Amino acid sequence: MSIYSEILDLNGAGRRAVMATVTGRAGSGPRGEGAGCLIEDGRVIFGSVGGGMVEAGACRAASEVAATGFPARLYFNLNGTEAAEAGMLCGGEMSLFLERVSPAHPADLALFERLKFILRGKDPALAVTALDECGWVAGECSPRIVIERDGRVTGDLKTGGSVEAVFFRDFEGFVRSGACVVKNMTAETGAGREFFLEPVVPRPVLCIFGGGHVSRALTPVAAMVDFKVVVVDDRPEYARPEDFPRADRVLCMPFDDVMGGLDTARHTCIVIATRGHIHDMTVLMQALRTDAGYVGMIGSSRKREILFQRLLAEGFTDQDLKRVNTPIGMDIGAETPAEIAVSIVAELVLVRAGGPTRRKEG
Repeated sequence: MSIYSEILDLNGAGRRAVMATVTGRAGSGPRGEGAGCLIEDGRVIFGSVGGGMVEAGACRAASEVAATGFPARLYFNLNGTEAAEAGMLCGGEMSLFLERVSPAHPADLALFERLKFILRGKDPALAVTALDECGWVAGECSPRIVIERDGRVTGDLKTGGSVEAVFFRDFEGFVRSGACVVKNMTAETGAGREFFLEPVVPRPVLCIFGGGHVSRALTPVAAMVDFKVVVVDDRPEYARPEDFPRADRVLCMPFDDVMGGLDTARHTCIVIATRGHIHDMTVLMQALRTDAGYVGMIGSSRKREILFQRLLAEGFTDQDLKRVNTPIGMDIGAETPAEIAVSIVAELVLVRAGGPTRRKEG
């Protein structure tokens, strides 16, 4: 579940909550820019901004933000005596932005609904939040807009439109960078206005082919780290939604033409774990014709060599074979389905963070 879904649920239940967002980090720190959490009644109920003195300070400040409805900015030095006594030895500095998100103004709810929709889609967007006090209104979130690739803008920064065009002009660069940054827009606004820019990237997709015991263990672990999971099997008894409660979709369809209708863009990971070599080969050939950013297959080194020889005979190249991660998962000595699931998800998290994929020899 995304933080925006949680905000909408809190509003639906009439609960009062504050969102804390990391807006800056210098040196080492427990969480990076864009990390966030929700605070209710002095405790974190969703997400994290790093724990320790940072989270404790956010919880203390959240009480006043919840009561007054006005946002607040916090700054932490993680080098001093207090940080050492609290066990936060990472050093560096952090800044947080706190705002009451429940109960929320109807316009804020519409914006959170849009953010929730974007995270479930395919195209990224850019969220821009005013950090300075200009435009703060009790009982409302800070002025914020969401800019989408097609030019659609949701929300209002209350600048009279003086900065929206600048952000849209540089939209692709901001989104491609993936970095959350604070921008000072003094030249555009005539005042010391600061805005927090946060690329909003849809959840990565994990397509699992095969509905066996490994897939049943893999689905909840992947969902826990925010993958949008799709499970596919050609047997009705192995494609039952009740067996995969954390999956977004469970599909029963033949493997012969299985990629049609699935999201196989660059942000997609494919894991092949069917019941046999023939089906693995069928799916693997189709996977290598997609733009999926990760293609992995369960199997031994012997199986890999046999399938690779067949792929070469089918006209695939050595470059194509380098895309295939098999045996799949991090080498942690996994044996049980649950352990194998942990090893696979560990590798997927590494890939998502920009780490290397590797052709394994084990």
